[in-house]
Amino acid sequence: MVPAQGLASQTIPVTWTESNNGDGSAVGPWTDAVYLASDAEGDNPQLLGLLPVSGTLAPGQSVTRALSVAIPPTVAGNEWIVVRRT
Repeated sequence: MVPAQGLASQTIPVTWTESNNGDGSAVGPWTDAVYLASDAEGDNPQLLGLLPVSGTLAPGQSVTRALSVAIPPTVAGNEWIVVRRT
């Protein structure tokens, strides 16, 4: 979840839910990367922040994660926030 609107150079909170839909445990460590993208598919990503994750996510389990990120000063128009596990 992100604010519906944000301004260039503004810091915004980004919240997402990470779920394990597989049959086995997801064992850390891994990193969640938050990007600003030109469309909902994540094209032309610009890295905004990284959240290191440790621990284990059991099958069927979900967890909410959050990170505050700064919108680059050069942004104008519509952009999308995309979170990817790396």
